[in-house]
Amino acid sequence: MSSSTPEIAIAFVVREKFGWALPSLQRLYRYIDQEFTLYFVDCGYPAAVRRQIGDFFRDKNNVVEIRATRYLLPNESLNLVIDKATEKYICLVQNDVLIEPRFMDELLSTLQKRQCAIVWPMTYEIQDGKREPHRSEYTDTRIVEGKKFLQVQQVQPDDKIVTDPERQIHHVEMHCLMMTMEAARALSPFPAINTREHIDLAVNAYRQGMSVFANEKAHANYVLPPIFDYDADYFSFRWDLDVAIHSHNFVAERWNIQPFPIAMSFVRHHRRFAQQTMRQSHPETISAEDLAPPICLLAQTPFLSEFS
Repeated sequence: MSSSTPEIAIAFVVREKFGWALPSLQRLYRYIDQEFTLYFVDCGYPAAVRRQIGDFFRDKNNVVEIRATRYLLPNESLNLVIDKATEKYICLVQNDVLIEPRFMDELLSTLQKRQCAIVWPMTYEIQDGKREPHRSEYTDTRIVEGKKFLQVQQVQPDDKIVTDPERQIHHVEMHCLMMTMEAARALSPFPAINTREHIDLAVNAYRQGMSVFANEKAHANYVLPPIFDYDADYFSFRWDLDVAIHSHNFVAERWNIQPFPIAMSFVRHHRRFAQQTMRQSHPETISAEDLAPPICLLAQTPFLSEFS
């Protein structure tokens, strides 16, 4: 990297667990060639994880650490970064995301070439060593203005879906995306909700007339549970059922969306990973291999092993 002033801020925020943060950070530094400032939000990392991340940061001079005194939802962490950052662009990376080579090149190219406000990479989910596109139908979700209500519609099977890898879209997911800082400030503060935040963002951008693009040549992978024992408290906070119901109602009322079926099945299903029988235990003395489970996974996973 050169010594030029960074134009890119990376907002590195906790999504639902802690144990994948170190390999996520390692890949950011390995595969991003552009100068960037890493804004690391610590809202409760376990001591053992925090020590290893601290060791990783020891020779890094581009890290801004933001420490909170309580657990934060991802949107709350993102707000803290937006308030502090001064760069031209901001890239949200949740802490269980594993990027691939040319990730930043592609996102930055789209923002500059298309002069858009937001760009979303092709996002995959990893579970049990397998990778699948993450809700790829969302890329072609439409926002439709009705006479009285707003509608968020997924395309029907007989609708023509545009398959250009770089194209304008209405909807994004929030595991990983990039915005101009001007757009981020106009969209913020992001509400403290734990579900439907992707719809809230999409409609907010739509209502402000922002241009949103997907670039499916940029690849990011996020890791599904299981979680470690030390993740359980935060995980339960992140997927609190009462907060999920409030979040659904907040988004529906904020944007006057109807119909807007309540979708608590995902939250209820996902919360099962916090049960002790579903978790992975960790030893008293944690090695790098114990702390960073992707190291083992990547070696066995063809689509990522060449990048590990």
